[in-house]
Amino acid sequence: PDSPASWFNGAVDNNPSSALAYIVRAGFHRRSKNIAKALTDLEQAEKQDLSDPEVQLRLANEFINADILDKAEEHLTAVQTATPTNQDLWQIWALLALNSKSQEKMLKIAETGLKELSSQPWDFMPIATELFIRGGQLDRAADCISEMNLKDVSPVAVAFLEGLLAAERGNLFEAVKYWQQSIGLGNTSSQVRLVLASALSRLGNTRLALGHLRTLV
Repeated sequence: PDSPASWFNGAVDNNPSSALAYIVRAGFHRRSKNIAKALTDLEQAEKQDLSDPEVQLRLANEFINADILDKAEEHLTAVQTATPTNQDLWQIWALLALNSKSQEKMLKIAETGLKELSSQPWDFMPIATELFIRGGQLDRAADCISEMNLKDVSPVAVAFLEGLLAAERGNLFEAVKYWQQSIGLGNTSSQVRLVLASALSRLGNTRLALGHLRTLV
């Protein structure tokens, strides 16, 4: 019978020194479109103990969701200094880079992340490849795709990335082939449906494009 807000408030009331409690409530406020309260909670979270890297990463991620990228970058930098080989760290760095729309930042995060994770780069390589594509380093992206194909890493993601690369090079027919392959392998993301519908529309196949949009809706 209690409202959702009462549970989040209870979490904070019972754990007033927990950064995570404030972060979780901030996410609730953000989703409820109450940005002022969300920011107040994030500021309170910053005043608590952030010695657990996963909690600080959660805080950085919530700042990204609130589109406060400079604050997110501060916390990501702190975690990077403490645990530079943390896989979650580089996934969130990549999210920040994509949200920043800065090609320079995308390329820097992709290269630095692959360097820090060189002993086990495969979880990060798909998102690094996307950063290379969106950052305009198409040959570097193609090299990563070749490496992943050789190791049979994430076939669903690789097919999607091959489509992105083909589209960036102006080959929409090839892009459509790869995106259809990705869907056939189990890609259920809205992203692949949207880029596929857009490509089909540009190629003049409105009927198929509408079919993918209806599936998505």
